[in-house]
Amino acid sequence: MSRRRRPGAERVLLIGNYGNGNIGDDAILIQMAPEALAHGTVTALSRHPQRVAELVPEVEATSMVSLAAVRALVTSDTVVIGGGGMFGRGLPPLVACLPFVLLGASYLGKEIELRSVGAYPDMPAPVGWALRKVVLRARHASARDTASVDALGGPDHVTQVRDPAWDLPVGDPGEVRAVLEEAGAGSACPLIAVSLKPGAGDPVVSQCVATVAAGLDRWAADHEGEIVFLSFSDKGDYQLGAALTDDDLGRRLRESMVHGHRVRLVRPGLHPTVMRGIIDRCSAVVAMRLHAQIFAAAAGRPVFGLSFEPKCDEFLASIGVVPVRPDRFSVDDLAEWLDGSVPQPSSR
Repeated sequence: MSRRRRPGAERVLLIGNYGNGNIGDDAILIQMAPEALAHGTVTALSRHPQRVAELVPEVEATSMVSLAAVRALVTSDTVVIGGGGMFGRGLPPLVACLPFVLLGASYLGKEIELRSVGAYPDMPAPVGWALRKVVLRARHASARDTASVDALGGPDHVTQVRDPAWDLPVGDPGEVRAVLEEAGAGSACPLIAVSLKPGAGDPVVSQCVATVAAGLDRWAADHEGEIVFLSFSDKGDYQLGAALTDDDLGRRLRESMVHGHRVRLVRPGLHPTVMRGIIDRCSAVVAMRLHAQIFAAAAGRPVFGLSFEPKCDEFLASIGVVPVRPDRFSVDDLAEWLDGSVPQPSSR
């Protein structure tokens, strides 16, 4: 990756939302780390370095806000922003500063790479300006959707690639089975996966949970099977922190359903390959989180694609699924989709 050092001797600094409780971002790390390691030593910045070390032991992880992080930046040959929808509405102050840090690093002679990033028109204008300046100086710039390509300066400067999580392997069947058993999911077939997401605004989220609950109840009244609610993150998005999480939405869903006893809550913090394996085990997926949608598509499972974000709109369209606004679908819409998508229904 660096022209200044012999192959295998480069010092790479890898930056992303890694180890921060989001399964999608951790999946990206797992997929991106081997390529970076092929070029030399790799240091990843994280709010939780121990989690990164568990995911990719070969990568040295250090706290994102520390003297060690500054030292890693100063001594690096190449700085890589690796995947994820980092740049958009509600980005935290530290991420807002990152494009300016990258711009300064490029002037100091460091190579800059942006790989499979997500950057959207609703990011703050100064952040967008700095990112486009970085792209012009970067050795490599790629984005995971056309909205991001456009936000970063257009196809003349940015290559469109698919999200690295597409190619994540399926986890060990024994580990997948153990997690499902821990959640209380038996051997019942089929399993329906559900992944919802905070961030669309409480009235929209509440309406979505209520409609999904009623649609699942409609299906459950006539069919065997269980519902597994998948927590892809232990934090809310758009700086919601822990005030409203995926887990909270799972509990709301279960409490809202007549057949709530058939909803199994799969805990957050799983290894991404295990979550990928759970979706592989399911018959159909009702998903608002992008990486739940990606895992479902990679597994060849039908997706009821809920979306309030451009990244999900574009991804769903790319796999031939019409995005469904979380506040603009009916109980009948979901119940009819489940009837047509979930195999082996049996009368109760």
